[in-house]
Amino acid sequence: MLKRKMMAYGGTVQEFFTYSTKLSQTCLCGTIKKKRLKDRWHVCECGIHAQRDLFSAFLAKHVTKSHKKKPTRNGIKSNPC
Repeated sequence: MLKRKMMAYGGTVQEFFTYSTKLSQTCLCGTIKKKRLKDRWHVCECGIHAQRDLFSAFLAKHVTKSHKKKPTRNGIKSNPC
């Protein structure tokens, strides 16, 4: 449904596997830290402190496709800004 609505308005949808990117567990610095579902904040030793869902959405905006429909954590741009 989302893809159909985006196409109707001239937008695009980028699909990637959330299992391989693990956005809620990954930091911009490359650190991967497993979090429990109840852990709602992303806090990293590099200094990034953000609400987990918002930070995951930010990371999702910067996922690159390193392999056709099979991106990995390495597919996240290290410096998206």
